[in-house]
Amino acid sequence: MYRFIFDMDNTLADFNAGGGLERMYDEGFFENLQPYPKGLELVKRFYEIGVEIFILSACIPTPHCKPEKMVWIEKNLPFIPKENVILIEVGKNKACEFIKHTGELITEDDLLFDDYHKNLQDWYEAGGTPVKCGKQKKKRKFKQLIKFSNIDEVLA
Repeated sequence: MYRFIFDMDNTLADFNAGGGLERMYDEGFFENLQPYPKGLELVKRFYEIGVEIFILSACIPTPHCKPEKMVWIEKNLPFIPKENVILIEVGKNKACEFIKHTGELITEDDLLFDDYHKNLQDWYEAGGTPVKCGKQKKKRKFKQLIKFSNIDEVLA
């Protein structure tokens, strides 16, 4: 059974349009990030056909980051079970944290959709399938998803 694991910032939500690194410590920043509509639409479609969906996102050390991300997820992805939302400390290995949370090893049927190369590399080394998300195609060793427009090609 496939499991699709989605990062939040710059994968499902436009981190940079919200002010990015300059505003990320401001209260309200994460709660008000603009979603990528096509990304949310695809996550919902995957969920409806029975793919197990997880959100795996890093949180910076502020008192509002984690609760604001939960509010954003509840507002934009209300069908995702709370136990499938994994919010970790920034800098932690996402693959290791996912294994700890689920109690299961990562397999090639576990696709991580993320914009950060280190997370993708760690996921690959743990046995999963990494998918680089972004706004433009660059030379990468992983499958790339550009604005969610080439999802069929990525999943083939």
